[in-house]
Amino acid sequence: MKHAIAHVALVVRDYDEAIAFYTETLGFTLVEDTYQPEQDKRWVIVAPSGASGSTLLLARASTPEQAQFIGNQAGGRVFLFLSTDDFWRDYHRMIAAGVRFVRPPSVAPYGTVAVFEDLYGNRWDLIEYGAAARSHADAAPQGTRVTSSGTPTDMHPRAAELIATLKLRPHPEGGFYREIFRSATEVAPADDRGARAALTTIYFLLPKGAVSRWHQVTSDEVWHLYEGGPLELLELDGAGHGLVRHRLGPIGSDADAPVCTIRAGRWQAARPLTSYALVGCTVGPGFDFADFLLLADDPERSAVVRTEWPDVAELI
Repeated sequence: MKHAIAHVALVVRDYDEAIAFYTETLGFTLVEDTYQPEQDKRWVIVAPSGASGSTLLLARASTPEQAQFIGNQAGGRVFLFLSTDDFWRDYHRMIAAGVRFVRPPSVAPYGTVAVFEDLYGNRWDLIEYGAAARSHADAAPQGTRVTSSGTPTDMHPRAAELIATLKLRPHPEGGFYREIFRSATEVAPADDRGARAALTTIYFLLPKGAVSRWHQVTSDEVWHLYEGGPLELLELDGAGHGLVRHRLGPIGSDADAPVCTIRAGRWQAARPLTSYALVGCTVGPGFDFADFLLLADDPERSAVVRTEWPDVAELI
């Protein structure tokens, strides 16, 4: 006798918004979407990319009783478990896609895990099982290691304290961050990218060994040094030419200034020159991951930097 769980039903508010989240944000595959006229409903099946086992049945709530369970099918506990072969790859990709993680990455005897929420609030584990997961965590993010409790190791005690006190989490470009302000006022940029918050601000911390990888933002960004440093902030024009080095440090120190602005569309990267650097990054019009591009995802520009500026190519 052989049995298997074929589908797990997930109660959703709307078929199309759920399909969009699971396929576009999480990268799932839409396996089937068939209308069933006799019941006036759709049979919608999605599955993780590359999966061959159980699938998710997206079931639209059709009664008030069913609707009350949208986003709370497990009473606040972790409901589903998404296994991956590369935790840090998927963790950074999901953060960049706007997925909300409610528990930071931690390393346990069985592997590396973090808890995220879907669009309705159902909780999931993102998990990579086994020793391979632990070895990946040893190098993440960008040279920073975490302990079994999720606390970074091999860094200045003050940097670890700031990560815990300020509730910072790993950033896709490297380092740790938390958004602390997003303007309620929206503006319409002249480049037709759509409405954006007028202003956003984050805490951003780079411990020794971590870097802010080369990236581009479609808005002006102001870096403010709050603590630690000095910090080397690098910039290139949009084509990858004209390297400029800025040094952020306290007024009166051997640095340019504690503040530096990187204009929209220019490539930027940063690294601490001592044990750590805590900065604020203010973006206007406000930051949106749709306006963010890693240089690593632009092969042509990456090749230019590797050829012209080999000493900073490691930040790609």
